[in-house]
Amino acid sequence: QAKTLFPYTTLFRSLELNTAGWHNKCGEQYPDGQFLKMAAEAGIPLTISSDAHRPEDVGRDFKRAGELARQAGFRHLASFQGGRMKLFPLPGI
Repeated sequence: QAKTLFPYTTLFRSLELNTAGWHNKCGEQYPDGQFLKMAAEAGIPLTISSDAHRPEDVGRDFKRAGELARQAGFRHLASFQGGRMKLFPLPGI
């Protein structure tokens, strides 16, 4: 587990939960639920993206993604402005 998460704890600033997979062949978000749980346990900040290629898809499934993040153990979401990270409580926490 530590080896898998090493890049996120040392090189990257956060992990991205991407909802686009729910609308692709795989039918699940990226990364999978087990990886999300490991990241939450390791204290890695989380962002959510829809990977939208059309305006109507921006923010698609964010409510579902937030619930999944809570189930995995996350309590905050990360946002970046000017290269600085700010954590916001997940809605409903």
